[in-house]
Amino acid sequence: MPDVTALNNATERTGKEFSITIGKKGTQYFTCNNSRGTANATDAPSCDMIHGQSKRIADVHTHPVSDRSIGITPSGPDVYTTLRDSSVEKRPQQSCITNHQTPLIGCYQNRRVPSHSVLEMYEQAAINQSYGDNSYLIDHFPRDFQTAFYRPQDGRRVNNPNPREVVDAALGGAADKLSTDIQEFEKSPFCLFIQSMTMPKDDRVSMECRRRLSKPTNIWDLSI
Repeated sequence: MPDVTALNNATERTGKEFSITIGKKGTQYFTCNNSRGTANATDAPSCDMIHGQSKRIADVHTHPVSDRSIGITPSGPDVYTTLRDSSVEKRPQQSCITNHQTPLIGCYQNRRVPSHSVLEMYEQAAINQSYGDNSYLIDHFPRDFQTAFYRPQDGRRVNNPNPREVVDAALGGAADKLSTDIQEFEKSPFCLFIQSMTMPKDDRVSMECRRRLSKPTNIWDLSI
């Protein structure tokens, strides 16, 4: 995992997002491009012609560890970019998100090459997310994508990750800030979003997320 380690080290040092693009030539996989982004975004350049007849199949990028960056949870723009790349390459693409503190590397891959209308819907979903609306992603991401998790130490796949590790990875350094910034009645839908983007079929993820973001409150102390 030397390339992923280099990404993590660069992000830890600079606070910027970095990415690598992965190609396949015959049976060999190789890093075919890389990019340095900003604190909030990066691109994953395609493999250029110097590699001959190769296929772009995946990318890995970092999310800096901070109280403003939600761990390894893919954002609306992340998802839209993956679909756009899939449309250009005419094959589903896998995208993975990592950083130097995450207990799990999170990956997602679209199940099919998107139509133009699907691309437009996800582009709008990315815009809507900037206004706090995750509804399209909650409803459609689990249908259109499959997710997987890997150990950052050795790249081994984790088939049944512990929900606590998933939530730790998904929230990252933003957990404490989210617990105070998100209104109490908005925490449940937010945690449903986290579940949808990580392990959609495991309700323990949203329950653990809700526990992490909740402040202990005695409901009988509330005045009426």
